[in-house]
Amino acid sequence: RTYERHACETLFSNLLALTIPLSVGLLLFAPSILRLLFGAEFFDAVLILRILTVYLVIESLDTMMAVLLKAANRQNQDIRLYLANPVCNVILNILLIPTLGGLGAALAKLVSGTTSLVLRYRYISKNLVSMNLVRVMATSLAVSLAAAAVVLALKNQLDPLMLGVVYVALCVIVLSMVHCFTVEDPGIAVYTSDASRRT
Repeated sequence: RTYERHACETLFSNLLALTIPLSVGLLLFAPSILRLLFGAEFFDAVLILRILTVYLVIESLDTMMAVLLKAANRQNQDIRLYLANPVCNVILNILLIPTLGGLGAALAKLVSGTTSLVLRYRYISKNLVSMNLVRVMATSLAVSLAAAAVVLALKNQLDPLMLGVVYVALCVIVLSMVHCFTVEDPGIAVYTSDASRRT
């Protein structure tokens, strides 16, 4: 079980090493991105973009867990767990969009995605392999926040484009130095094959 947990956590660590820096960068540069792409009149959409940026991490984890369930021949369980997502999304859209508009739709998407993620994570931890997602995401989150802090400290010295370059460079260099990107051996395939035979 320890080997299986390590293989899965490595897989998720690689995923989060990509999505967390991207999401933190989008959170940080959301005003500049909207101003550059759509003009100042879309500045009110900054909060919506930031909510959807958090959703990006949630959705990437949820999708990877769905893949893990399918690889372990748990398709039926995956479908049942996922049903909470669209049901929750529809209900929240009905409740929130009339008063909050696009912000309500973004919040509904975030909550519904989080719901299916929690359900899938609990099922996998109980029936397949126990993972500590907090530990898995800790390094990528710490590096991304540290790079964001450097960028904020330099915001009065550099233009937004150069700040973006500094942020990306810091994340790539530091994550590579701490070996956040790793290539796992075929153990994950062996695990999912064994799990499918146990069902």
